[in-house]
Amino acid sequence: MRKALNLILLIVALGTVMLVLREYEFGNTNSVFQPKSLAATGFILLAAFSIGEFFKLLNIPALLGYIAAGIVFGPNFFAALNAWGGIESIPEVLFSKSVISDLTLINVLTVGVIGTMGGGELILEDIKQNLKAIVLVVALIFAIALPATAVAVLWVARDLPQYLPFLTGLSIEHHYAAALLFGVFAVAMSPAATLAILQETRAHGRFTSLALGVVIVADLVLVAAFLLAFAFDKILLAPEGFTVALLVAELPKIGAEFGYAILLGVATGAVFIAFLRFVRQRSLFFTIAIIFITSAISVKLHAETLLAFLTAGFMVQNFSKHGHDMIRALEKISLPVFMIYFMTQAAQLDLQAVAGFAVITAILTVVRAGALYLGATLGTHWAKSESPTNRYLWVAFFSRGGVDLVLAAKVASSSLPWGVEFQTVIMACVVVHIMIGPPLLKLALDWSGETEDARRQTAEEAEAFEQLPAVNVSTVGESFPTARFEDPELSARVTELRALLVDLHRDH
Repeated sequence: MRKALNLILLIVALGTVMLVLREYEFGNTNSVFQPKSLAATGFILLAAFSIGEFFKLLNIPALLGYIAAGIVFGPNFFAALNAWGGIESIPEVLFSKSVISDLTLINVLTVGVIGTMGGGELILEDIKQNLKAIVLVVALIFAIALPATAVAVLWVARDLPQYLPFLTGLSIEHHYAAALLFGVFAVAMSPAATLAILQETRAHGRFTSLALGVVIVADLVLVAAFLLAFAFDKILLAPEGFTVALLVAELPKIGAEFGYAILLGVATGAVFIAFLRFVRQRSLFFTIAIIFITSAISVKLHAETLLAFLTAGFMVQNFSKHGHDMIRALEKISLPVFMIYFMTQAAQLDLQAVAGFAVITAILTVVRAGALYLGATLGTHWAKSESPTNRYLWVAFFSRGGVDLVLAAKVASSSLPWGVEFQTVIMACVVVHIMIGPPLLKLALDWSGETEDARRQTAEEAEAFEQLPAVNVSTVGESFPTARFEDPELSARVTELRALLVDLHRDH
């Protein structure tokens, strides 16, 4: 029976991979993967891994090493140096645009790994415990970041137009449309970077669960808000003008994307549970196959792919006994997938264009940081989640890059006259946040005491404390003479304090 199931799985997986390769033929007329591209990717992976390990020795997240490798070996780094006068000629780069194009399928695999692992990290008991805090934090960040960012963009467009030149000369409707989209993108976070740091630091605990829950929910809110805002902008800029009826007509399409995603996620989770229960063998091969199958179906249904995988991972973790097995199977492929994903994202950054929008990027970054701080602080306070580690929570949300880059590309490919420049500003913001976000998240996890290093340090301190020589409690009591002041009330209060001090020493 098991051999028959394995044979069926092999046939289905191979057939599906062939169909997916055909579905995602990104303009390559010969084949999806070129031998030179695979060889170049192998060398770059070794370099990225080495840089990441070196960064870890400096107590810097390895994720930044992968990003650095993507930038240095990418097609835009030397072009930027040449434009800035740093070099005389541009050498041929290893991580060229053709190599990046050949690796586009990795993005499909990455979304599956991120979504399924993210859903698998959402344990129902932890969600119940943190649900109020997660909802309030996300809602407040959204309620603060969107209008604050939109107002900042409108102010810059009116009073400092040289920093938003692509809006100069356009109607006020275009200003409102761009401001709305910038406001929506201020909510963007990075499940990919968050999961990569959690995996690297092996963090777990209440703070980790709360931070991951906020990041994942915020990205879902980002997708829903983007679809609404994008539809609103197209109607606002339409020749016939904005009407509520046109906006309402778009709502069923948006609802269908989320509805199909949840149904597809439930079906994928059920298949995953059945495999882990009855087959178990070749879990790595099955995991890759099921990710491509779900992605292909999601494309056909126009479903929200990330939500589908989140639902699948959540199902396996909370409605079966195989959550650990699923996470373990995903961890086998997560490191190379994350490495290639962040390398390709970094390599595609237009460094020259990013530098040209430094001022607006700084303004958007400061506004977003303020919104994160206020949203996290007020949200945890109103949720009565008064853990001392919550004061570090807002620091855990700085990372960006992933879903927002995909959505920004959608804006760039639209008919909006400022779509390409909008994408460039978003990419500039991602550059800043992907550089400072992972180190800040690692610091927040260390401060909360939930990383492997922090747990090890706590254990060592406890062991050292246990080795201290015991102190005689009576000796401690004798070292504090009884209070004998002229004021009897003062003597009584000091005596109470003396008793408390002796009790504390005895207890601890």
